[in-house]
Amino acid sequence: MTARPSVPRPGGRRRTKVTAGVIRRRDRILIARRAGDDPLAGMWEFPGGKIEPGESPEACLARELREELGIRVRVERFLGRRRHDYPERRVELLFYEARYISGKATPRIHDRVAWIRIPDLARYELAPADLPFAAGLMGEAERLFHSFSVSRGGVGRASAPGARKSPTAEGRPTSAPPGN
Repeated sequence: MTARPSVPRPGGRRRTKVTAGVIRRRDRILIARRAGDDPLAGMWEFPGGKIEPGESPEACLARELREELGIRVRVERFLGRRRHDYPERRVELLFYEARYISGKATPRIHDRVAWIRIPDLARYELAPADLPFAAGLMGEAERLFHSFSVSRGGVGRASAPGARKSPTAEGRPTSAPPGN
């Protein structure tokens, strides 16, 4: 799949296509904090980067993670997309699941990185474009936890007969978020 780096929009503003990785290592995912003079400095994000002309999103994600964090990953599957308009730019984020292979995650353009559990995403100030996707991941994690707990006879019987369903289970990521 070849993607253009940006799509012309009315008024001359272009929407830049960007990859974002949900990089898994055991039971944790990697997030990175934006640094410097960036308008989003101090906010956390799913790392990735801009797609170059003639580059597939999967190749872009692997390249960006190698260049910006010094890690190697195996890009596994497309998780969803999200369009977001910042005052200074318009982006279309393409989220992919990736498995960590090797390397020490060392911030080069970010100022910090963290390996965290999905439910802990709520403790971090995330970039606005990443927020809806993170909420979906947290909802999916809660749904899976409740499903596992019920099947094991443990606590968290959210799907037991007569029990109320978890309100966050509806927010899981999709390939076409509502309104896009």
